[in-house]
Amino acid sequence: MKIKKILTLFVIIIIVFSACNKKRDKESIKSQTTKIQKRIDKKMLNSLKIKKSVVSQKQVEKLSDIFKYGDKLLQEKKEYQKKIYEFSKNFKNIKNPLTIKKEGKYKYTKVTYFSNSVWTAIYPTKKMIERHKLFWIIVSYKDHLNELGKKAYNKRFGGYPVKHLKNKWVWVILKNNIEIKITANKKSVQNDKMIEEVLKEFDIKAIESIFDENTKYPELKEYFLKIKELNSKIMRISKKFKEKEVEAISTIKPFIINDKGVLNGLDLSRIYFINNTFSISVKKNKKLLLSIHIGKADALGLLSYFNNKNLVHDKIGKFSITVLKDNIAIVRLPYLAVKVATYFKNEFKDSSKLLEIAFAMDLDGLSKVK
Repeated sequence: MKIKKILTLFVIIIIVFSACNKKRDKESIKSQTTKIQKRIDKKMLNSLKIKKSVVSQKQVEKLSDIFKYGDKLLQEKKEYQKKIYEFSKNFKNIKNPLTIKKEGKYKYTKVTYFSNSVWTAIYPTKKMIERHKLFWIIVSYKDHLNELGKKAYNKRFGGYPVKHLKNKWVWVILKNNIEIKITANKKSVQNDKMIEEVLKEFDIKAIESIFDENTKYPELKEYFLKIKELNSKIMRISKKFKEKEVEAISTIKPFIINDKGVLNGLDLSRIYFINNTFSISVKKNKKLLLSIHIGKADALGLLSYFNNKNLVHDKIGKFSITVLKDNIAIVRLPYLAVKVATYFKNEFKDSSKLLEIAFAMDLDGLSKVK
């Protein structure tokens, strides 16, 4: 009998415990739903309407041509970037003098290679904990630095022309446009004397000899010259975008701000056309509030991360929308997307208001762009 009573009591406890858990789960789901509703106000969503476009078919076709032109340039740019990526895979295996001396003062370092730069982090112990990092150093080949750019290195440090913030960091420009950036990461080393000691850990003469006729680093010289050639081709593409900018801006203007209601009292910057994307900054009393971007969905960033758990998805009319907390709102169109973003605490740090800005654009007209 006693065993039966104990078993009965045990079953009752399990039932009560399960009921409590279910209640807690329901409350958790309800809480999460409330949070999502705060991010996207359903009433507000219903109030957003896609207004009929006032742009002509000719204007749509002209904007389509602008984007097609930009697509070709971006494809070409991607091919050069891919070549740089493939070519740079062997960079770390090429003999170079771009890191601090192995037999020097600092023993605990972490070195990372990029296409035309070497990044070195100096740590106080072999544990190499990121938050304990002492110095952050970038040595890079500034292959497109011209004489005007060199004039910006208008101070002297350790006997070299530099850009310098006392006790914090120094950017040293050497012969043949090799730059050494040293940043003191911890207060304990934020001292010009200690920064200069780090600079002395480099073999400056060796670095400046890379492009000499009888250099000890022929592979590195050849590598940097190849990178320079590829970067020159990328620079030419950027120049082509710049040459197209006036026409592109004139073409996009009729599609921007077909309803000034939400933008009343706000100042819009000039429109920028970079890498086939149009961008505008929005200010109030000279204070930056948010930015608007119109371009290909895959070029606007974030859209490739639709599995991110912090993203919330919905639909307004025929268009899909996505918001990331209260920082970003995106409206996806068949070919393009409109992205509105803010990272400042102001009245627009709200997904609903960001969406209102997006819907002030001529979404109907932009949706016809191919």
